[in-house]
Amino acid sequence: MSPTPSVSGVHQPYKLIVAIDYGTTYTGISYVTSNKTSDDIVIVTRWPNHRDQSWKAPSILAYASENQQKISRNHWGYECTRGLKQYAWTKLLLDQHVRLTEHDDPLLRQMYGAEGFLGLPPNKTAEDVVADFMTEVYRHTMQILERDFAQILRYLPIEVWVTMPAIWSDAAQNATREAALRAGFGSRPGDSVKMITEPEAAALWALKPYLGPTALDPLKPGEYVLICDCGGGTVDLITYEILTVTPHLTHREKCVGTGAKCGATAIDRAFVQWMEAKFGEAYIALDAKKRGPGSLFMQSFESHKRNFGDRSDERDVFEIGPIQLDLDVASIKYDEDEQVVKVARYTKLRLDDRSTD
Repeated sequence: MSPTPSVSGVHQPYKLIVAIDYGTTYTGISYVTSNKTSDDIVIVTRWPNHRDQSWKAPSILAYASENQQKISRNHWGYECTRGLKQYAWTKLLLDQHVRLTEHDDPLLRQMYGAEGFLGLPPNKTAEDVVADFMTEVYRHTMQILERDFAQILRYLPIEVWVTMPAIWSDAAQNATREAALRAGFGSRPGDSVKMITEPEAAALWALKPYLGPTALDPLKPGEYVLICDCGGGTVDLITYEILTVTPHLTHREKCVGTGAKCGATAIDRAFVQWMEAKFGEAYIALDAKKRGPGSLFMQSFESHKRNFGDRSDERDVFEIGPIQLDLDVASIKYDEDEQVVKVARYTKLRLDDRSTD
């Protein structure tokens, strides 16, 4: 890697490469100090209002203007506690005007405009909200870099790479980049912002152990690699052909990548629709703070969703709550005393019969 000149005219062999993995549900930050001899990757694991270490923070934003007397500034990530009006999954709105494909989640269109999940504040576009969220990410990123590099940070150019789904339209790609620029990334002299597709970024990381003379099963030119990137909002499927492995790895798409908006949030959307079908107005009329993103109810569902499939968990019924439903008729799917919804392991979505338990 070519050395970068410093302000004083003396060649500076270092630069900072910062990666922003902006996801539908979670966002990650990492950086590397690169020169000709070393690559020391650091993954950010500390986040505001979060004691434990975590690789990512929730892609959620709460505006101070909509939560007066509760917060004095915008909150994001783990700062968005229950009781705050907040916005989630906004990334999907950057590409909402593109025609749904064969494999897109059919429930996605129905969620557009839904309060909390795929809604927007008054007089703000999806790009505005993403830019506001990315502003908080930028501030956190710079705080970390200032802590780790102190005074020398001013002399280090920062090359920022922002990930995006391979299936993103040109408009969505541009909107993502513009949101990052509005947030402050690339604003210092010498800094830059570049985009990279999520499966390509995943491929570069996943293939790293198979490069070099010490690799047990080294890659060879002419081989093919299939990448399936299953995220919170989108799924990408793409095949790369390996062109060279020395002195650098080079590759090309062997076929046009494909994918759909059918990530992990599709499970959340199906659950919301199941709740609406099963409990009707008793659920729909609840304030979004009690049933939307960040609520204890959805946190409980998220925990069960993540742990589903654990062989040590043999439960046939999962209890999700707390949530207070004022039902006209008692349901075996709801425990009024415990304020929990009971979901069977093999529950099917029945929209045509709300009385069926």
